[in-house]
Amino acid sequence: MARKRKGESKNAYFRRLFESHPDWLRSKSNDAVVAQWLADHPGKEMTRQDKQSMANAKSFLRRRKGGGGRGRRKILAQALGANNAAYLKGSDLEQLELLIDESLALARRLDPHGLDVTIRSLRRARNEVVWKSGQP
Repeated sequence: MARKRKGESKNAYFRRLFESHPDWLRSKSNDAVVAQWLADHPGKEMTRQDKQSMANAKSFLRRRKGGGGRGRRKILAQALGANNAAYLKGSDLEQLELLIDESLALARRLDPHGLDVTIRSLRRARNEVVWKSGQP
């Protein structure tokens, strides 16, 4: 038979802390969490296992919330493939133009007649981006 635990687990403690202070989830630094842990456990030093439990709880809650994750550029690079990494260089307007071009080409390949309205909207959006960037 399994032993009953005395008190709450490390993970439950950190989850409770992060749920009561959601701004700590968004922060890259864990200094505030460590300070709270030290205040709640006077005379103890935070061990490696405690820090790992804190990181696991933070990661779990971030994932469950749907925030965090990889940056937009990494996701775009992965979606476009390694051979299209040039799309991620240059100004923001150039990137936007190239991504719209890619979307336009995909829409034309998928269903040129069924996506006619979408294709026209993408062409209009591309023309506006080109006009804003001052390119001919």
